[in-house]
Amino acid sequence: MTTDLAREISGRLKLKDVMEFYGVQFNGRGFAKCPFHGEKTASLSIKNEHYKCFGCGAYGGVIDFIMNYHGLKFRQALVKLDTDFSLGLIRHHKPTLREQREAAENKRISDAKVNWEADIHNEYLSLCEVHSILFRRFINGEEWLENVITRLDILLDDFTGEEARLWEMAITM
Repeated sequence: MTTDLAREISGRLKLKDVMEFYGVQFNGRGFAKCPFHGEKTASLSIKNEHYKCFGCGAYGGVIDFIMNYHGLKFRQALVKLDTDFSLGLIRHHKPTLREQREAAENKRISDAKVNWEADIHNEYLSLCEVHSILFRRFINGEEWLENVITRLDILLDDFTGEEARLWEMAITM
């Protein structure tokens, strides 16, 4: 998970922007004074999202820069970048009791929706079966079923099942 997070952060941030954010200044030719050792002439450059200092040999990507510049460990550097650049990739606190309750309620709602959709699908399949039986009876001469079959055709065209529920209520009245 940490490596995926590191890839995501590295992909979202440009090394030069990060270095400039922390005070490293680049000249017109793309060189900067290395922040890792004292020097008079700019000897640090960026190529392919990696910095390289020709004076002290420092080398790395955006996360390496933060680790070396601020003296942080890998995970701490990820948190710092996420926070300083407002990426929102890392959750910084444990969920509160309210957040846990909301998450549980959202799961209950989601599960109820899935069950409701399954029920509607099963009702639709039942109507298809009834339609099939009635249609066979109609073909065999029970012409009085024509109106019922026509209504069922309309219901079966409505995949939400709303028409089926309204029709069922009308029949039971």
